[in-house]
Order: sequence, then C-alpha cells, then structure tokens
Amino acid sequence: MVITRPSGESRGLVRSLRRLGMEPIRLPALALRPMPGLEPRALAKRIAALHALIALSPASVRFARALLPEPSLPKGLRLYAIGAASAAALRRWSGRPVEHGLTPTSEGLLAAPALVAVQGLRIGLLGAPGGRMLLADTLKARGAEVELLAVYRREPARWDRRHRQRLALLERPWVLLSSEQALRALLDLAGPERARLLAGTAVVSSDRLARLARGCGFAAVTLARGPAAADFLEVLRPASPPR
Repeated sequence: MVITRPSGESRGLVRSLRRLGMEPIRLPALALRPMPGLEPRALAKRIAALHALIALSPASVRFARALLPEPSLPKGLRLYAIGAASAAALRRWSGRPVEHGLTPTSEGLLAAPALVAVQGLRIGLLGAPGGRMLLADTLKARGAEVELLAVYRREPARWDRRHRQRLALLERPWVLLSSEQALRALLDLAGPERARLLAGTAVVSSDRLARLARGCGFAAVTLARGPAAADFLEVLRPASPPR
C-alpha cells in the first residue's frame, strides 16, 4: 500500500490503514511549501475585495491560517470549498457556514445553485498554482472575475536512500493517488524503477485521473469517490492488498 501524499498530510490515512491490518509504505510524491513573499496584510487585503472565497483543499486553509490565525473576513463574504474536508477546515478557520458540493470535485461544487449565477462577482480560489482549471474557467465563463490566492506551492518531493529501498521491495502494490501532479512527480522520482509501481493498482480520486493512470501504464486502476481518506478506505476495506 503506497501512500503518495506529502508527509504532513498522510498521518490520518496511515493510522486508519494500520487499524485495518495494512502496512502503508510512504513514498511522498510532492512537498508543500508556503508561498514565498506572501505577507499577511496582502492576503487580508485581497480577501477583503472578494464576494466569495473557495478553499481548494484542507492544505490551502492550513497555510492561510498560518498567515492569518484570526481572520477578519468581510461580513458578506460567501464561503465555499471543494469537498467536506476542505469545508470543515474553512469552517473552523472562519467561524462561518461553508457550502460544498455533493462530490469532492470541481464539477460537484460547480453544480451548487449559488455558483450558477455569478455574473459580476469577484471570486477567490484559495490554493496553490496549477490545477482546478475547470473550476476557474467555468466561473469565468459564467461571468465571474476569478483570482487565485496562492498561499502555498507544490514541489516534487526529495527521496533519500530509505525511499529507494522501500520502492525496491514493492511487488504489485496498491498506489493511492489524488492529483495529476502527484502521479507525474511519483513516476519521475521512481525513474528506472517505475515499472514496480505500474505493475500494481492505482487507486485514484477522479475519472480524469483514472484515464491518466491508464495512459501512464498502470496494470489496473480502481476509482474512489473522492480524495478524502474515507473515500480511499471505502475502496480498500474489502481488498487484501500486499504488504
């Protein structure tokens, strides 16, 4: 069972898998870093100019909270999030109600009635550079002015000898993936040993990622309902993945 999430984002999933009798192997594909040069006052000013704010991930809220522990949000600011986990994080930070889609995807949030008529609204996407282009492009097409509030960035992880040793022991593993960037970074990091990963099963969080995993050569692909730990656990419970 290969966990590809950044080290600080995988603890809960690792504990849950161990409770199910599985032995997770950590091979982080990405590392999350604060956006350099972003000042708390500048972030607060940009949020104050918005009509709505959308949290793209729990990590986006965590990095925003590090800059603004007690945010003074505009009174009429509408709050949204991709998925329940992001919504819970944004709710704790803001102390206000947060709406999220029925599914933890851009499509799920875009189906929310409140985001259909957005003509003339200024909407901020709290996250990192890259990704969620469907969300931004669709909101723009609906007449909104969309701004990315990048509070962190994703970088390829750095592997040491221990990571290489873990990779060398894999045989037909289950590989948990929740983003295109993580998939590509993982295969790049694996280098000549990527065949060990591709011989296994990719457990992915979206149809788009499933198509990409198949295109990259994974022997099998299993689709989870979303990127949350609970979504992956739902798929993995009946399985008996190799240790």
